[in-house]
Amino acid sequence: MPKVYTLIGLRDGSTTAMDIQFHDSEPESARLARAFLADHTTCDQVEVWREQGLLATLGRERVTTPAG
Repeated sequence: MPKVYTLIGLRDGSTTAMDIQFHDSEPESARLARAFLADHTTCDQVEVWREQGLLATLGRERVTTPAG
């Protein structure tokens, strides 16, 4: 069953774009987050959320996860 992923685009700590995706895997969410970041030039980074949990933050030059 597809899960809900929320992509939040940020610049200087402010939300500049947001998208909600439905799909089956975290790797797919990372791929879509990179595409989201490429499409939204107003964003410096994108956070990937599922439910209340932050899965990853992708910047134009880096990727971080809550664990490190």
